[in-house]
Order: sequence, then C-alpha cells, then structure tokens
Amino acid sequence: MYDAIVAAKNKEVLSPNLPLTWSIHAVDGFDGGILPLKHYAEFTALFTGAPSPDGRLRENIGAVPDQRLLALVNARYLMTDKVDDLWLGDVFYDRQFTLRLVEGQTSTIAYLPRFTATALGLLADSPLGQVQITFADGSISKLSISPSPNLRLHFDQPAIPASITLIGPLTLRGLSLIDERSGAFQTLTLGQYRLVHSGDLKIYDNLALRPRAFVVPNAVVLPDDSAARTLLADSTFDPASTVILASSPAPLPPAALPSSQAIITDYTPEHVRLTASGPGYLLLTDAYYAGWVATVDGAPAPILRADIMFRAVQLPGGAHTVEFHYEPLWVKIGLWVSGITWAAVLSLLAIAFWRVKEQGARHKG
Repeated sequence: MYDAIVAAKNKEVLSPNLPLTWSIHAVDGFDGGILPLKHYAEFTALFTGAPSPDGRLRENIGAVPDQRLLALVNARYLMTDKVDDLWLGDVFYDRQFTLRLVEGQTSTIAYLPRFTATALGLLADSPLGQVQITFADGSISKLSISPSPNLRLHFDQPAIPASITLIGPLTLRGLSLIDERSGAFQTLTLGQYRLVHSGDLKIYDNLALRPRAFVVPNAVVLPDDSAARTLLADSTFDPASTVILASSPAPLPPAALPSSQAIITDYTPEHVRLTASGPGYLLLTDAYYAGWVATVDGAPAPILRADIMFRAVQLPGGAHTVEFHYEPLWVKIGLWVSGITWAAVLSLLAIAFWRVKEQGARHKG
C-alpha cells in the first residue's frame, strides 16, 4: 500500500511536466498549472467553468473547449478518451463533438478520407436538416434527414464522397461512411478536426489552428477580466479579427485588412524576435508576465495585456521587427546591489592595503 501511494504521488507530481521531456509546448505550461498565474486562472475558466487555484487542465476539463479558444492558445493537438463513443448496428461513431446548426446554417466536414461508401450513418438528436454530398466524379446529391432508429442516408450507387456539407436545423453527435456491401465503415470527425490516432486515447489535429503570433486588425478595451471572459465565451466573437486589451493604447484607425501571420525568427526562454506588418496589434500567445519588455524597430514599446493572459504590441503601418526581452526588475536591483557591494569590498581592500603599506613604511623608517 505504501509503494502504491508513493507511485500515485509520483505520477501526480511528474505528469504535468511530461511535455518538457519531449520538448512539447503545452497549454498548462511548466508544472501543468499547479501554481497558476492569476491571469492564467482567469483565462482557463473558459475551459473549466470557473477560476481554480489548481489550474491543471487535464484533471479539470469536463468537455472539449470551444475550438475558437483552442485555436487562440495555439493548441494543435487535442487528446481525449473514448468514454462517450458508440457502436450502433456494427458501425463505430465518434461522439466526441456535438454539432448544432440553426435553420440555414451549414458546416462542412473538414477531413474526408478516400472511402467508397453506399450510405452515410448519422447520430442525430433531431431528425431534421439536410446533407449535401459532392462525390469524386463531380455529381452532387442533396439528402433530407428523416426519422429512423438506425439513421442512414443511402446513395444511388457506391461512390466516393469528396465533400459533405450539413445544413441546419440539425443537432448531430456522430457521422460515419458505410459500405453496406462489406460491412466496412469510416468514422468521420465533426468540426474542424482530423482524427490522427485512435488507441487507448484519441488524438485530434486542430485544423482551425492559429499561429503562435499573428497581427489582429482591431481591438476593444475591457479592463475587467470578467467582462473580457464573457466576450471571449461569445460564439460570435472572433479572436482572429479583434483583440481584447486590458488597457487603452494610442488609438489606431480600424484596419480593413484581415489578420496576418507574424514570423518568429528567434525564440528562446528569455528572448523572442518576430517580423510583422501593421497597422494592427501583434498578439504573441505567451503569458503576460512582469519583467518582459518590448521594442519595435529598436524603439521601446509598451506590452499590452491581451485576451486576459497574452502579450500584445501595437504596430503602425508597414513592416516591423519586434523583440521581447525578459529583463525583470529584481535582476537589475541585484546587479546594482552586487555592484555596490563589490565597490565597497574593493574600497575596503584598498584602504586595508594602503594601511598595511603605510605601516610597513613606518617600520622601515
């Protein structure tokens, strides 16, 4: 029992830092959110439901976060279990994601493997809506969803779907291509994800991924983090086009250009160099933390707290080089104290040496 408890505690202590072993960046960061920053706790409440003194996401997330937010934090891979998946009629359905479409709203399956099928199986909470399928030969079929205990939409003949678009109103939990001639099937993933591994756990590739740094054309100022969290949680808010700032910078005219990617040319723990074009706000999705300073084309620039927990720098029009340096005040104070201390020590040594030399001269005299 003692060994089992020790092993369990070791697992709890070590698992948050496992990404470090493989040099993989994780949203939790170092120590897996065990000692989270205040702004980290405020932001990740969007994932867990409420700010927590223990910010470890792996233990606290009960559902897949909004893909807009996963894209914002540059989370390329999502790992989940298989608890909610379902076998129905000898066909496997991935129920990790729920797709809800209102009247007339559409959603296209992001990734379709090449698979010859005779039917499309659906797990629909409401037997409404339509499915438009474009096949590899260029033909298009629009099928209406109707009530059925084992809902399948049959094709006129075996064919390879090249595109599947779902049309609301529709609430969908799972989707699979089925070849009823052989019993083979191909499970599909809802939303902008691609299933890249399915074993004891599932790993999804986030196809809506945002880069680690990008330029956002517009900004809104919300000093209150609760208000900022409410806005980020709004499904109509697009973090790629508008950044939420905690303080007001010098205003920029609204930009007509879409967001653009910044290029990271150097990235170390204490220094980041990027090239980017304005006008807009360069958003670096690294933690906002005291001690970081920034320059734009060599001139000092204020770092703005953005989207609750990230760093942003305002850019005028044109191409720019932006650098972030970690220069905490305590290091400067320590250098000053060390310098003063060494100066005092050297002064005392000089005085002592002068006195010894003077005494030696007197003895000789």
